[in-house]
Amino acid sequence: MRELGKIFTVKPEPETTPSLTDIIQREKAVQTVSEYLFTASLRGHFKRIFDCVVNDKGQGFWVQAEYGAGKTHFLGALVDLLVWQEAKVWDHLRDDELKKDYAGAISKKRWFPVAFSLRGMGQSGDGDSLMRVLEEQIRESIKAFAPALDPQVKIASPELADHWFSHEATDAEKAGVRFFFEKEHKCSPEDYRSKNGPKKFGQELERSKLPQGRLRGKFKERFAYIYEQITKLGGYEGIVYVVDEFRSWQDRHPPGTAAYAEDEEVLETLAYVLPTQHLNIITIIASQGDMPQKLSGGGEGDRFVPLYLLADKNKGDFGEIVTFRSRELSKGAATDIKDYYDYCRKEYKFIKQANISLDAFTSIFPFQPRCFDVMRRITQNAEKHNLPTARSAIRMAWQTLSDGKLTKGKRLVTLADIIDTDELRKGLNHEHYKDAYQNLQGAIEQLPELDVGPDEREQCKTILQTLLLWVLSLPDNLRDGLTAQEVAEAAWLHDDAVGAHAQAEHLLDLLISNGFPVRKENKKREGKDLAVYSYELSAMQAQPSKFFAPLKKKHIADAKRQDEKWVESLFWDLTMITPEAQAELQVNGGIFAAFAPPDQRSAQERQNNLPAKYSLPHRTAATTRRVHRVAYGGEVVVSDRWRDEFGEEIKHSDQHFRLVYLTTKPGEDDAKLTAALKDPRIAICRPEQLSADTRDALADLLAVEEMKKNCAAPNQGALRDYADGKRRDAIKAILKCQQDEFRRGKVVTQKGYGIQAVQMFATAKDREETLAGVLLEKAYDTPLFSPKELKKDFTETDARKIFAGMFSKEPASAEKDAVTNFGPGLELTVKSHPSEFKPDHSQALTKVRETLTGLPDKPVNDLKTTFCRPPYALTQEMVTLYVFALVRSGAWELALNPSAPIQLANGKPLPANKLTAHTLGLVKWNTQLDKALLGARLFASTQKGWDEVLPFARVLDDTLKPAATPDEEVYRNEQLVAILGKLKAEVPEVETGVAALATKLGGAVTKSFTELCARLKALATSESYQQFDAAVRESYADAPKFKEAYDDYAKAHKLRDRGMEIGQARDYLTAACELSTELKLERDTLLAQLKFDTLFAQPHLVGARLDSFNQCKADYVQAYRKGHRAYYENLGNLAKSADALRPRVIALTRLNNITELGPPFIGTANITADFTKLGDALWVCPDAAEADVAGGNAICPKCQWTPDKAMPQAEHDRIAQTITQGLADRLQKLKDASISAILKKADAEQGRADLKALVEIIQLANADKLAGVMTDELAAFLRQLLQEANIVQESVALAPILQQIGAIEEDRVDEAVSKFTNLLKNAIKDAKVKHGTGKRVRVFLRMDDGKSWT
Repeated sequence: MRELGKIFTVKPEPETTPSLTDIIQREKAVQTVSEYLFTASLRGHFKRIFDCVVNDKGQGFWVQAEYGAGKTHFLGALVDLLVWQEAKVWDHLRDDELKKDYAGAISKKRWFPVAFSLRGMGQSGDGDSLMRVLEEQIRESIKAFAPALDPQVKIASPELADHWFSHEATDAEKAGVRFFFEKEHKCSPEDYRSKNGPKKFGQELERSKLPQGRLRGKFKERFAYIYEQITKLGGYEGIVYVVDEFRSWQDRHPPGTAAYAEDEEVLETLAYVLPTQHLNIITIIASQGDMPQKLSGGGEGDRFVPLYLLADKNKGDFGEIVTFRSRELSKGAATDIKDYYDYCRKEYKFIKQANISLDAFTSIFPFQPRCFDVMRRITQNAEKHNLPTARSAIRMAWQTLSDGKLTKGKRLVTLADIIDTDELRKGLNHEHYKDAYQNLQGAIEQLPELDVGPDEREQCKTILQTLLLWVLSLPDNLRDGLTAQEVAEAAWLHDDAVGAHAQAEHLLDLLISNGFPVRKENKKREGKDLAVYSYELSAMQAQPSKFFAPLKKKHIADAKRQDEKWVESLFWDLTMITPEAQAELQVNGGIFAAFAPPDQRSAQERQNNLPAKYSLPHRTAATTRRVHRVAYGGEVVVSDRWRDEFGEEIKHSDQHFRLVYLTTKPGEDDAKLTAALKDPRIAICRPEQLSADTRDALADLLAVEEMKKNCAAPNQGALRDYADGKRRDAIKAILKCQQDEFRRGKVVTQKGYGIQAVQMFATAKDREETLAGVLLEKAYDTPLFSPKELKKDFTETDARKIFAGMFSKEPASAEKDAVTNFGPGLELTVKSHPSEFKPDHSQALTKVRETLTGLPDKPVNDLKTTFCRPPYALTQEMVTLYVFALVRSGAWELALNPSAPIQLANGKPLPANKLTAHTLGLVKWNTQLDKALLGARLFASTQKGWDEVLPFARVLDDTLKPAATPDEEVYRNEQLVAILGKLKAEVPEVETGVAALATKLGGAVTKSFTELCARLKALATSESYQQFDAAVRESYADAPKFKEAYDDYAKAHKLRDRGMEIGQARDYLTAACELSTELKLERDTLLAQLKFDTLFAQPHLVGARLDSFNQCKADYVQAYRKGHRAYYENLGNLAKSADALRPRVIALTRLNNITELGPPFIGTANITADFTKLGDALWVCPDAAEADVAGGNAICPKCQWTPDKAMPQAEHDRIAQTITQGLADRLQKLKDASISAILKKADAEQGRADLKALVEIIQLANADKLAGVMTDELAAFLRQLLQEANIVQESVALAPILQQIGAIEEDRVDEAVSKFTNLLKNAIKDAKVKHGTGKRVRVFLRMDDGKSWT
């Protein structure tokens, strides 16, 4: 196997504690994303969040993991991927699946981030408010990510108050403000603002309470207003809230406190309330702690979806992430890792036993898997024992791999390697483990006494370190050892002679026999007896029972303290009980844990274990859905004694029951309690006197709590373990006694319903819902609706959905479903047509009408008081819904609170601030309408109907019908307004499209069509049928005239609808090349037919024209592709031929550069450039097989081929011939006697193989073989050789010599030759004189053109 250091490199030292604020900055985004590893589970978490982003769906997510498990890095990578898309962060994402599925979709989204950590925030004062912190962080995020919005967005109450005074306050309200400031500050509001600034001014306005109700004080209103500003002004599609380190905030706000309640409400508003109102808000909370019970939920649409990091089911993530952050695998590492994998499969069993794949082995290489078993358990205990956290595990791994000695080895990293890191030693020196760690050091110091060799001594050390870490990583009650085989694997033991397993057994027995702290036990595993080895930690300690007995005696006699502990136990939460008790008794805390009042003890009092301080009675809201499938709200009262106020009549219309839990048996008897009840919807649950068993269990708990407090010394671990065990038993006993005491108690009601306590307290699950259901089943025996027809449980949210689904113009699918699910049951629709408003047989409306008979008006609140009580069974929301139904029916109108003006969906104010049958569908049932309903009154309607405009309206849509009722009239008006809205958007598009087509086809739009579009655009702005009627009659005398004009528009519309196809057809035909006479004729004919004037007058011809074009195009594409392909097939063959010339071109160029051989042959001086140019001409189109001309391109976009493009065959042939001639010329020069002699001599002296080959080629006179031997090195050698031979060239003009010879006849041949010889000798003689003595002159005869040589 290869050395580890050659398989991977150690990464730079990991950042210890990343700051969310830092890693979401633009300059850190790429690094943050590139360093994040996406395991399968983490990829799933990101997918769930990205799905919400892509689909514009709000949702809450609760990211939970222990400290240091990577929550901050998770959040940082998420924010960076959402925010910094232009910074190319997605290019650095190490996950192809996420990149493929989401990069494109998210790049089209703009989400505004509000990301921050709560660590260290809100320690005191107003800052200890989650709402205030969020306001501050939203402002900081605006400054960081959208500074242009900073002056525009109003967030905090002082800002809103300042804005109200400047832009919204009436003159009367401003007068009130002036009076306040003159009285309080002796100056005008303007002067105060100028002097103290807008923030202080706004705070004073708040204090004055003058803008009360206008500052959007409720969480829902405030966050919705902030959302509206940021999304509209900034162009964002949603907001993502990311909150890190929520645990530090949770710890200061215990359940039951006002701050805890605010936290719950704020988070529920962001994660659930606002998203259900279609606000795109994603809320991500990261915490070490569990989410509050109110926010829990595991499915889409629940308040928060839990996302667990490094959870047990994803335990493989831990090792993969730690390894990824510590090292980078080198190129080719897979081959080496496979060698290690095969070795481990052969030598050890852990690969097969744990079914570890090669991929899994690679992901944690070079660590032995048990390293991560131990590191994971250690880090999970981090908070309890001050040991390293999950983040520290990365440093442990990094420090281990940074050991140069280790990386030179050829083995996996083991537990013994990790124990030597500074990071782990810091934890082991903590007092909780200090004794054990020092014991290990002492044992190691004794190893030299063993009679073994150095290698085995080192293996013994490794065994001791391995066993200690293994036992320390396990909880006290789950501590187990390792078999010899497991020790061999964990410590990487080996012995070539006996094998790793036998070597482990030998060394373990050796350590035990020599007194080292190793224990051997026989245990059963999977039915087999096995020897198990562990590190011995036990020590003699005092007998626990001696400490416990006197404490138990003390507390058994203290009844007062028992009573206090009894009340405290009733409110225990999940953290106070044990898993065993939870599993056995099926409880998540004390019997009244869900209704726990705030514990008002100080931190010091809690630490001293003083009795809990509760403010009783404590009231909590509750709900039951057990009756009529309706969510009825009520209250649960927990008290330590009876009060007559508990029995008073329930007067609030939103409260339907009251359950009174008494913590102890009251002094009043049951008869007196019954007489005190004034409402049949009240039940009292009281226990019996505490039994002896209960008091014994309470005394046990008090005693062990004191025992554990007194036994805090490091060497008293056994006493603390005993106390823990007794405490678990006591808690389980008390929880069981709670159930028993209340089962023995009684449920008291006004009418003696006979509700059995033994049944109500049989289980904690749904107790309140069941008990309230029994009460209401008796009290609400005559419901004014049909419960059996309700398909789901009816809630407040459903009422609002029904309103929108039944009355609004464009209901969402969920709102339509609500009408179908609840309409028949509420008797607002009929079963045969469950989605149509038809309340003809509604019992509730009949009763309401009876109540209204003879009255000019009636307050809505009076109707709620009348019907939200026995026996009618209506909720507030039901009554409100029936009131709206009355209004929609047309006989009644609803006058709203004048101090709460309502806006219509289009932003305009509601006329007269009253709801009518016509305006009901134009408003939303939201918090604004809730305010307006306070003090609202019903009164008889005076509205009238429509029908006169119908002939004109039917021109636009002939399916429109008359209206027989006001309700139908509203619907018809909505239909017409929708048609006009469509027309408003459509006409400019048609007009623009027709004009563009006219320009493209060389025509012009008629003046009459332009005027027609202008009239239709004006007509389409009508907001009601009345406006439409007035507008249409201004332009057209009657409906037939209007229809005639509209038919002309419809023709143009059809032409425009196919305008893009027509334009594309013309463009294609214009760009097409000439392939054949037939295709040219077909193209010219079509171009003549695609004229604007013709098509505008006869748009019905468009289809036929385009069909003709498509057929012509198909023929053209086929012909073009065949020609294109054939051309490039031939060109490709020519390119292959040219490529074969390349070696010869190179050889010729090298020979031409040897100037001593004389000038290059005619036409070969620029042969390289000519050949390169030929290569450019031989480029083959990438789409040669199939040109891209079936779409919008008529000519291949990559090569622009047309049939007139010539093949460079002639140039190819010319160059080939020139090369042949050039090489032959060079060979002839080399064969020259003087040069040939020089070459032969050099060959004999130098012994060069290439020179020898050249001489042989010259002798064979084979010029083609020059390409195979002529290299740059040989050419340089030849040139130097000829220079040393003093050879020079001289050119002599041939023409003058020939002139002197003159004409040659047969009898003058010898004379001519002799004369030519003498003239040539004279020329050589002159050349020698010119160049001086010592030079060997070679003469070349030059032709008359001065360029050609011979």
